[in-house]
Amino acid sequence: MLRERLLCGNDRARLSNITVSVVLSLTSYAFWTGDFKSVKHHLEGIRKMVNLRGGLSAAVHSGAKPIFFKSASSSEPRLPYPDLTLFLETRKPDLTTKGSRLADSATCVQDVEIDGELASAWMVLSDFCSVINFAAASEKRITVGIFLDTMASVMYRLLDMHFEIASSDEAIHLGLLCFSSSVFLQWQHLGMSYIHLTSRFRDCFVRLTTAPSHISPRLVLWLLMVGAASVLDGSDDVWLKPLLRETMAFCEVGSWRELRDLLMSFMWIGLANDRTGKRVYDTAVG
Repeated sequence: MLRERLLCGNDRARLSNITVSVVLSLTSYAFWTGDFKSVKHHLEGIRKMVNLRGGLSAAVHSGAKPIFFKSASSSEPRLPYPDLTLFLETRKPDLTTKGSRLADSATCVQDVEIDGELASAWMVLSDFCSVINFAAASEKRITVGIFLDTMASVMYRLLDMHFEIASSDEAIHLGLLCFSSSVFLQWQHLGMSYIHLTSRFRDCFVRLTTAPSHISPRLVLWLLMVGAASVLDGSDDVWLKPLLRETMAFCEVGSWRELRDLLMSFMWIGLANDRTGKRVYDTAVG
């Protein structure tokens, strides 16, 4: 189907949002399976399509709206979360039931009581990370269907969630949005940024550092590293570096290895996040 769209003489079909989204999804899948030759090929294709549509500026300000779940009151059934049980049986044989994985998720967020839908999204994304890490360690691959089903089911739910400002739910929600955006969308590789998400993330941490919070220092450290590895940039160093050092000291983290272990206990994909995470750590302590 994709080949037919690209070879047809209709520019509207070749350059449509659907075509770009499919190629972007294939790019992400190739990245996670280590097929970097295909990643480069797909990214070059996306760049050409974006240029033909008027460049990055036109793409960002195209006025495009969601195709599904356009309003909070939509009665349209959501795409179900993928069943990762088969993959998890190999990785974590003791976590093969939904209930036990939910309990594991609650532990991962340091016993912070959070919204049920948010907890479910955390659980699925955490399981997906476990599957990816196991696949990378064992030199196996996941199917493109698992990748796309996880992306669609998690991202649409997260985008439709709204929580009280300065709440634990808001902080964790923004952390999951940052993490999943960097995992599934990877627009940063095309020179694009998540301006609105970045602004909300910064504002959230201003509130976290100026008001009492129920979020544990370990979870704060995970949120900081996720933000630094996905949406924050050098302009944030003035507040990010001191806060990272302070939080690492409080958590008794004295090396990259100890920090990585902490991140993996929450949600982290070594194949994709380690290089950026190590750079953030070295910059903060250097």
